[in-house]
Amino acid sequence: MPLMKKTLAVCLAALMLFSLSAVGASAADGPTIEETVLVDESDVKITATKLEVTGTAAEITLTLENNSDKSLTFHSSKDYGNAVNGYMIDGGYLNTDVAAGKKSRETVKFSLDELSLYGITDIASIELGFCIEDENYDEYLRTAPIHLDTSLTGSVDETADTYLAAITSDSLASALNYTLDYAAQDALYDAAGIRLVSEALLTNQSGDQMMLTEFENTSDTQVIIRLSNISINGLQLQRGS
Repeated sequence: MPLMKKTLAVCLAALMLFSLSAVGASAADGPTIEETVLVDESDVKITATKLEVTGTAAEITLTLENNSDKSLTFHSSKDYGNAVNGYMIDGGYLNTDVAAGKKSRETVKFSLDELSLYGITDIASIELGFCIEDENYDEYLRTAPIHLDTSLTGSVDETADTYLAAITSDSLASALNYTLDYAAQDALYDAAGIRLVSEALLTNQSGDQMMLTEFENTSDTQVIIRLSNISINGLQLQRGS
């Protein structure tokens, strides 16, 4: 299983509100993919036909085939393991209905602004996970994250911690107008293949502070990570994510 890292989405979403237009990966000489069958079972076939980098997003064209005798809904998101270069990403969202015996061509997108927050400027690999439901919302088929290599595979070091280098850089702080108050790579949690590998505290232009925490999953299963019982200077917060 490829190395998976996750930075908590609620924190990154808040950070992105500072300025989405300030940063972005280069669209020039973007990566490509070979046409690849991602899923072919239970009368369902999903084929990735093209990867194109536009001015704002990396876009994957998918052909969805429903060869069953019932209408199906196709889902894909970070909840099912979507990732770029080993970092779980909010993008790649898919929610579409395909009638029995029909095909549909859909596009899933990964924002270049979000990728830049992880320090990703060259896309070497993408992972997509799918959950498919029938008309009664019962699970019809669920896949593990499916690995898709790009034309840049092998030329990019996917084990490098590009996220921490990006979030602690002066250029990103200036572009997004935040101040980095603290950053560390203390392994505060390490059990069963799950490690908390870095922590950062930021202050935005309005004076609001947020903590970014980076987790690494080297186990062979997908997990859900939740934070609770958070306290600051001895004062326990009502909620945490």
